[in-house]
Amino acid sequence: MKTKARILLTCLLCSTFLCHGNAQSPTDSAEAVQQRVAAKIERVYEGAHQWADSERDPSAIAKAMKEKVKPLLDAGKFSEAEAELDRVLEQLKPDGKSTE
Repeated sequence: MKTKARILLTCLLCSTFLCHGNAQSPTDSAEAVQQRVAAKIERVYEGAHQWADSERDPSAIAKAMKEKVKPLLDAGKFSEAEAELDRVLEQLKPDGKSTE
């Protein structure tokens, strides 16, 4: 059950991002950053599901999303959130190391 709760956290982060993205009137470059961030959040979500399906513990991913990415999204710092998402995606690579 803990794994499902962590995956739900990822969904929450995604919905938080979408709320912030729609509340703004971004310029073209800001909109592009937001679109990249949304795509990366989706990739993290899919990767976390794959980990859970293969019985890997996605808790390190959930922790990074909750402690690093979510505060940046809440603050509207999408470029910084994108950099953190890149780090999370590195962890999700088959040869990536989890920081548990």
